[in-house]
Amino acid sequence: MATIGHHILLMTWHNIVRCSICSLEFLILASDGLWDVVTNKEAVSMLSLPIQDPEDAARRLMHAGCTSTRWDR
Repeated sequence: MATIGHHILLMTWHNIVRCSICSLEFLILASDGLWDVVTNKEAVSMLSLPIQDPEDAARRLMHAGCTSTRWDR
């Protein structure tokens, strides 16, 4: 983060990783808003396999991220 006068500028750097996902059952793509409060194992356990409704699965993960009382794991 950088400051200029009284203005705070947020700088980001992106990591791009290329990998094959052919053998995965599903992929959870989320931001720090979820991963700061939910572990990988917890996120997977919230989803019913096989996933019948991807939108419902996304809503459950979003709800977990928004209602968690844990921060910055």
